[in-house]
Amino acid sequence: LTLKELFLSRSGITALDKYMGVLTKLEKLEALDCQIKTIHPNFGKLKNLQTLLLNRNELKDLPDTFGNLENLRFLEINFNKLEAIPEAFSQLTNLEHLDISHNQIKKLPAFSNFSKLKSADIYNEFLEELPVGLENCLQLEKLIAGKQLKNLPDHLAKLINLNY
Repeated sequence: LTLKELFLSRSGITALDKYMGVLTKLEKLEALDCQIKTIHPNFGKLKNLQTLLLNRNELKDLPDTFGNLENLRFLEINFNKLEAIPEAFSQLTNLEHLDISHNQIKKLPAFSNFSKLKSADIYNEFLEELPVGLENCLQLEKLIAGKQLKNLPDHLAKLINLNY
């Protein structure tokens, strides 16, 4: 299939099932305000996906294959029920914008490979520390973190582009 953009917002779908994997040319997926609870591992086959918007759903976790989305640049999964982010998430090396705020995440995987990241909203009620490797995000201009942070590491001073 040659479909490049798919808009499913407010559709009432509850899963991104195994058939999503056939949309290998897909570059943008918007599924806001649905009732999505699960994402099938085949979702990792969407290697051309650049923009993914899954705000205000019912997601509790992401498949490990999420790290296969090598061209993903813009990711928003805020206002879900995510408790953890898979370690494979660290493989999203082209990520420029990330919003995983307002979930139930306690710890994030390493951000060491996110050299292109410009904006990160990681605000979560339970997040107690910033992710390891954040100092490698030299392009980072905007960072929103949680009020539960125990301390701010000294290496944040390396982020000379940070202005928010």
